[in-house]
Amino acid sequence: MRFPNVISLAILSLLAANYFGCLSDLDWSWQVRTGQRIVESGSLRMHDEFSYTLDGKLLHDFEWLWEVLLWHTWNLFGLGGLKLLRTLFIAAPLALLGWRLHRDGLRWHVIVLALASAVFVVAPAWNLRPLYCTTIGLFLCWSMLHDHCTGRKALSWWALPLVMLVWANTHPGVITGQALLVGAIGWEWLWIGWHALSLRRACCV
Repeated sequence: MRFPNVISLAILSLLAANYFGCLSDLDWSWQVRTGQRIVESGSLRMHDEFSYTLDGKLLHDFEWLWEVLLWHTWNLFGLGGLKLLRTLFIAAPLALLGWRLHRDGLRWHVIVLALASAVFVVAPAWNLRPLYCTTIGLFLCWSMLHDHCTGRKALSWWALPLVMLVWANTHPGVITGQALLVGAIGWEWLWIGWHALSLRRACCV
């Protein structure tokens, strides 16, 4: 019988610790209730009922999709479902980073070091918050634009717009992806020229 190696045990321990740990940040509670109100009312514009400073005011909700996701998770699976959701959102950026480094041909020990560094940096922010959507969205956006600008793979007509659409309705950090897109278009324009097919494709997307 083959036993798991040290890296596999470390990954499983990390995931288990996040699942069985407490949800220390309590913002998820009002986000669940806001998601419930959105689903029940069918409206994305909510009057605030959870704070005394903005009570009754009509708010612009830039995270409605995240709140609806939390509500459905809570409604179907309870607290365990929310913990599993947090664990998945913690694992997703690390998995994407490992996949990207492996795809770029880096050695396994470099990938492990990069993942360990990432865990050290982002671990203090491991709560059930929509910021994960910006982390994932920014990584996917950067990855697609990097491949496009280096000529490795042309920008997809649907993948990047889909990522930006989901991202824009889960966290306002989508503005960083928009800035990255503008920067990539500017880079193409400066170094290749307006008549380059890759630049026109990026602008259309």
